[in-house]
Amino acid sequence: MAKRKVRGKKRAGHGKGTETAPQSEDIPATPETRRKRRFDPLGWLFRNGKLSAAQLSAATAIRRGFESITFAARMRISNPSGLPCGLSLGQGPGVGEADWAIDLQSGYLEWAEAMDAEGLQLGPVLDVIVEGMSCAEIDRQRRWRHGTAKRDLLQALDLFLKLRQERQPRVAA
Repeated sequence: MAKRKVRGKKRAGHGKGTETAPQSEDIPATPETRRKRRFDPLGWLFRNGKLSAAQLSAATAIRRGFESITFAARMRISNPSGLPCGLSLGQGPGVGEADWAIDLQSGYLEWAEAMDAEGLQLGPVLDVIVEGMSCAEIDRQRRWRHGTAKRDLLQALDLFLKLRQERQPRVAA
């Protein structure tokens, strides 16, 4: 039996490697996939110019600090195989805990205390940063005036950046 010639367009996967595989952004998501996607309010604020790169970095550091502190409470008991070894859960600093983790946690705790001193509520800010709730959703839930959650979020991130700058060791010139 002779091979059949294909005329016109080359089929995907055949040829001399000049074709490229379709990228994920080229393929539209199905309605089911769109419903399952988690909304990222920080990414949205950053893409729309309402959040600076430094503020986005601060939000990431806050999220990592919060998650490193609450790791033991959030770990999945049903599948312990993915747990990292050598963490000091309640054994004190220095027993398997890296310096960066200690800095991350102390920076988060210092910021949380400063939030209280500044009169800012920690809960709504963590709802945006950690839980991924939108600012509009928080405004509706708490019956706040439109834009209040975003204003508080920006003030909280600026406070974190200010505290981070104060913690940096000063180098003498």
